[in-house]
Amino acid sequence: MIAACKLIAFYQSIVSGMFIAYTAIAASILLLIGYLEGTMPVISLVSSKGGVGKTTSAVVLAGEFAAAGRKVVLIDADPNRPLEAWSRLRPLPDKLSVMVDDSAETIIDTIEDARAGADFVIVDLEGTATDRIGFAVARSDMVLIPLQSSVL
Repeated sequence: MIAACKLIAFYQSIVSGMFIAYTAIAASILLLIGYLEGTMPVISLVSSKGGVGKTTSAVVLAGEFAAAGRKVVLIDADPNRPLEAWSRLRPLPDKLSVMVDDSAETIIDTIEDARAGADFVIVDLEGTATDRIGFAVARSDMVLIPLQSSVL
């Protein structure tokens, strides 16, 4: 396990191609970190604001890891269940699965169960401050905070 939770904030570009490129670079860095430290991380996407790209980032990262041959579990910890809805649109790749957990009482167990059977666990959290977010962050090796551009 990575000794300390690493915190990375990244900027969501208005141009979607740039956003995907930044996310692919982040995926490559995470693969390298996992390789060097002998473990594959639990990654949580967190922001107190909704609509900044947490779910989109989770899906793109998971897709990059699955394309690299890694087994990935996405945990939908948002009561709106956007990942669960996304996963029903078409069949998922063999290396990718989605679990749903929107309970503060069980999120730690869900993360640990997913970690036992996957190379990467990506936790998509809701855009508000809850106990569940604190519990998920405590179990994470890395926390990604998507940011939305502003004219200011």
